[in-house]
Amino acid sequence: MDEGLRRHERAAAAGDERAAVRLARQHLRAGRRDRALAATEGARSPPLLALRAELLCEADPSVAADCALAALRRDPAALPATLRTRLGAALRRAHAAAETAVAALAAAQRLVGLGFAAAPPPGTEYLLEAGRASAGLPPSPDEGALARALRRGRTGLLPHPEESPPSRLFSAHGPDFFSGTFLVFAASCEDRLTYFEAALFDAVDALLPAPDPGWPRRLAFGRGYGLAVERGAPTGLLRRAVEEVNAERLLPFPLEVHDHQPFDVLEGISGAGGLAPRDERLAWRFAEDLARHPARLGGDAEAPPYARLLAAFRGGNPPSGRLEALLGECGEAYGPVGLAALTRFARRAARENERMQARRARRER
Repeated sequence: MDEGLRRHERAAAAGDERAAVRLARQHLRAGRRDRALAATEGARSPPLLALRAELLCEADPSVAADCALAALRRDPAALPATLRTRLGAALRRAHAAAETAVAALAAAQRLVGLGFAAAPPPGTEYLLEAGRASAGLPPSPDEGALARALRRGRTGLLPHPEESPPSRLFSAHGPDFFSGTFLVFAASCEDRLTYFEAALFDAVDALLPAPDPGWPRRLAFGRGYGLAVERGAPTGLLRRAVEEVNAERLLPFPLEVHDHQPFDVLEGISGAGGLAPRDERLAWRFAEDLARHPARLGGDAEAPPYARLLAAFRGGNPPSGRLEALLGECGEAYGPVGLAALTRFARRAARENERMQARRARRER
């Protein structure tokens, strides 16, 4: 090994990615493809990501495309046109050969991200728009809350430290619930306020293997929020599809499958909030969760907008003129359903505060 190669190896080991590019190129010229690929491990800079995409283009087009998309997000000119064309051809072959809807959608998202046309599985156009948003492509008029949030740079949001999954005591009033297979969207409260709407659940439902005829999956609340089917049907195919969705990271939060779970079906309701009926029902249910959320006990200035809004009503004290500003922050941070839930919570909390203050005034008299 010559001294120049050793120097590049030392510099690459120290984190110099330009040296890593030169090292990988030298290995390639010498026919050491495996060592060239090893030199691109942990790539972060656009040139090294693009080189890794080039090395993996034929062997693993999915990983190669992910590297290429990461490079493009950092530098729109990072990808040579020839490499983009090669990746497009490899991904089209993967899209055509996909054996599952999840694999077909993942390939379609990567193709769209690289600037190629691709048709998603039927009913999953909502999720393809999310792929466009992740790639920084121009929005379409009908993109949903998930795509809009990803376009703002929101991915997985951390839960409140004291947060637990929302649920209810299902045995409290007798058998007033359903039971069966429950597919949980394992999202934090802030994720739910940001991403959740009925269209998201419909798109995920279309992506997964169809349930038995006559037993549709329905939008439900039980062990959190998700899709449920009122039957203890075998879930092997569903579990494999969920594992595939999670592995591809098609959503900013994981999915979980639970058998023999109690749940309530979230049927649509009519309201004055301007939302579709099922979205209105979600907003109503979210507002119930917020009323019992631990963030109501207090927070700090660095807390997310929803937590500061909840804490503003603690102790029966009104938010003293800050309500509109807090709701404005929430409108910028969260989706339409989340904002409707927070608005509903704030109005109800304000009424409760007024009643509490009136009782205090009567006692003082």
